[in-house]
Amino acid sequence: IGSNVNLASRIQAEAEPGGIPLLHTTWAYLREAFPLTPAGELKAKGFYKTIPVYRLELEAGPRITAGLVF
Repeated sequence: IGSNVNLASRIQAEAEPGGIPLLHTTWAYLREAFPLTPAGELKAKGFYKTIPVYRLELEAGPRITAGLVF
């Protein structure tokens, strides 16, 4: 299994029940369309740097931009 799959597994294991954790790259794509909040940093085994994690706030719903729902 590659490092990306390993990292995804570790982040999901740290998520709150029913929560959706996101990495910085996904946050950068979705930050204008969805309400996202920082959820701290993860020190994952096998990775030498801490990894910023964000949480998708489902209760708030998507944002509407230029008539499009993301």
